[in-house]
Amino acid sequence: MATLIHELQQKIFNKDLSVSEILRFALLVAKKLKLSDFAKWLEAELNGYQGTIEIPSYRQLASSLKGWNHILKIWQPIFTPNDPDAYSTCKIGQSVGEIEKLLTRESPQSGALRIPLSQHEVLRIMNEIGRPSPSDISLIVDSGQVHGIIDKVKTALLNWTLDLEEAGIVGEDMAFTVEEKESAQSESITHNNYYAEVVQTVVQAAHSSQIQQGGRGSTLSMINESIDLEVISRVVEEIKNGFASLNLSPIQKTEMQAALQTLNEQSASPNPEKSIIKEAFRSIRTILESVAGQIFASSLLDVLARISM
Repeated sequence: MATLIHELQQKIFNKDLSVSEILRFALLVAKKLKLSDFAKWLEAELNGYQGTIEIPSYRQLASSLKGWNHILKIWQPIFTPNDPDAYSTCKIGQSVGEIEKLLTRESPQSGALRIPLSQHEVLRIMNEIGRPSPSDISLIVDSGQVHGIIDKVKTALLNWTLDLEEAGIVGEDMAFTVEEKESAQSESITHNNYYAEVVQTVVQAAHSSQIQQGGRGSTLSMINESIDLEVISRVVEEIKNGFASLNLSPIQKTEMQAALQTLNEQSASPNPEKSIIKEAFRSIRTILESVAGQIFASSLLDVLARISM
């Protein structure tokens, strides 16, 4: 039967396991060894860097400030003359699980992820550059750097297990001996280079008052998902063209107009939200079904039925 440490090593090299699953097993090992500081780091990676927990350096990534040009349909760099380097780095505080989910949905065409800025930050930037705002301003991060967070966590775990193994701490039969627990508390295990870089940073409270772009820890999101905006625009245009022929109540007209407005805004957005689009189409479908006896409404329902969302 494999020891606890050898089983953890096997999990680290198992490409079918998520890093979240590996971290949970590592947390079990750390708790059994009573390594409370190392367990705090593992919990921060699992739950996200919250409150006063400082974000370690491997989660501080290079970023660029860009605005979405809705005419050219591209992200364009924004230069802030008062402080050109103000948005050159960002801190990522999301849990490993959230990061993994984003990376599995990553668009191969974009190769990047975005960090939306607060409205306050956007207004401050617009005042500084002195021109009308793009439809969206965000920090753009190369996805390779985000993959790097995952790689560094796995490498750190592997180094930790190797240090434990070298010290003779392996954990037979899902348990550690008293001698192994005492040995795990030794300075050679708890103060190696990795521990100093990561764990000591995590267990110390953050005293800095500097503003971090995107809040306490920046929140990554997708640049784009696979949504056929051209199809959506055509359907919206078709509904608008025949809107007058639909015999709708005043309330239904208001709801239909609101749904169409939402679809228009999402079509123009650099990062359309699939859930919002889906809900808008659901509202339109409900209205059309209530007047399905009308020829135009029936034809539109057929169109909506062919849209994959």
